[in-house]
Amino acid sequence: MNPSKLDIQELVIGYKKNNQTFFSTCLPNLTFETSQLIAVIGANGCGKSTFLKTILNLIKPISGNISINNIKIKNLSVKELAQWQSVVLTEKLPPSNLTTKDIISLGRSPYTPWHGYLNAFDEEKIEQVITDLDLKSLAAKNHDELSDGQLQRTLIARALVQDTPFIFLDEPTTFLDLSHQFQLFDLLKNMVHKNEKCVVCSTHAIDLAITHCDYILAFTPDGNFYGKPHELIAQNVFDKLFASMKIKYNASINKFIQV
Repeated sequence: MNPSKLDIQELVIGYKKNNQTFFSTCLPNLTFETSQLIAVIGANGCGKSTFLKTILNLIKPISGNISINNIKIKNLSVKELAQWQSVVLTEKLPPSNLTTKDIISLGRSPYTPWHGYLNAFDEEKIEQVITDLDLKSLAAKNHDELSDGQLQRTLIARALVQDTPFIFLDEPTTFLDLSHQFQLFDLLKNMVHKNEKCVVCSTHAIDLAITHCDYILAFTPDGNFYGKPHELIAQNVFDKLFASMKIKYNASINKFIQV
């Protein structure tokens, strides 16, 4: 895959109602590139989900531009955008008879003709991702039988099969215990480099974001900051996240402590 980049320029995100803005926040100019794992962190209500929805073109920005390889996303059709971006949300799947492989196969939808049949190339890509994410033993299982961690891997596999340069994950560690949170971040870190993807995930697992991610976008009451984890530590950005609650980041133990 050729390197791809997503540029964010003079972006202001938020919501309007009756031509009145009731939430907005400004983003620094950013460039996301393939082979990067990027975390989006901040307290509840700070704008993490709004940011992801704006990047995915689900809601319109108040101002500014978002481009993929110099093409503004607002000029792309839904199908064209689905070949650049894939997303894994936190919602539980509705009951159905779909197997693990069925769900993963849905990732090929942007490339299949109207009848939806998969060709040999599609099948090969699906089988390769199933192998890479260690899902062979679960492929024939109904998705209702999967654990939370197994379902999360299945949804990430669907995004990989979609074969987009950019993958967006909304709170991927929700419902996961500590060991599975570590496993998931290890998986993501290996995946972005092996498959030359850019993975952007919103998360409350800030300690794992610091140890695993290449870059972090931090929404704080004092503004929004972007950089490598060690750069943000040097700028005391993590202390700004929960300053009103007297919670500070201790870099020596990679933990937040109450002061």
